[in-house]
Amino acid sequence: MNAPFFNRVLSLLAAILLCLLPTPGGNAAQGEPAIAISPQKIAVNSFYHGTDIELTGTVTAGCKVAVVLMGKEEEQTLRRKGRVGPLWMNVETVTVKRVPQMYYLLTSTETVKELASMELLAKHDIGYEALRESVVIEQESSDYDATFREFIKLKESMGLYKALYSSITLEPLNENFSEFAVALPVPPLVPPGEFSVLMHCFKENQLISNATGKLTVEKIGLPAKLSALAFNHAAAYGILAIAVAVAAGLFMGFLFGKKEKGGK
Repeated sequence: MNAPFFNRVLSLLAAILLCLLPTPGGNAAQGEPAIAISPQKIAVNSFYHGTDIELTGTVTAGCKVAVVLMGKEEEQTLRRKGRVGPLWMNVETVTVKRVPQMYYLLTSTETVKELASMELLAKHDIGYEALRESVVIEQESSDYDATFREFIKLKESMGLYKALYSSITLEPLNENFSEFAVALPVPPLVPPGEFSVLMHCFKENQLISNATGKLTVEKIGLPAKLSALAFNHAAAYGILAIAVAVAAGLFMGFLFGKKEKGGK
């Protein structure tokens, strides 16, 4: 057997072996529990005003589904306003710790309580009540639950927190698996960073499977440069901000002054 013929035989055997091997994602295509995000990366430039991503998933037939998109934990300081005599002013400082930058919950059920026990949901940060178990609130007053509710309302008004019940509609894929696809709006105020996407499948109040994905948000262009300036050179950024504000004020004064003169 000569060398060229021997090499061709080896090449043919290698090609056959590669065809027999499972391809990446092949099991997911056949119905293995999995979730995919499209696009997986969002570029935030000066013209970014929000966008949509699509979540597609494959789950075991007959299960109930929850998908959580969550950013990293952070600490936020808020100031509660109240009336002091005739004045409306800051009356208390509230520090909220261990809260995610962004939190989206999507479910195939009308409530989270239909998925599993609260103990199991809390373990996987599913639902606002589960978040309340891990969040730390520091304030002078003792009504922590009211503060947490107001914090959630604030985040929802910014588009950074959402609880979208019954937003996942499961369609049969085959006798063993179902699939879903849902569009999810990403707000203009989305912070840069990496966000985990966690899919949980429940059956008879038990977690039977899960799958993970990742969404990356990255600032580019002018927003990235301004963010780097604010983080690395705070003093220079402050001076620049004041200069821009003064210049804008002078320009508006000149513009309206010119209009007044023209109107006389």
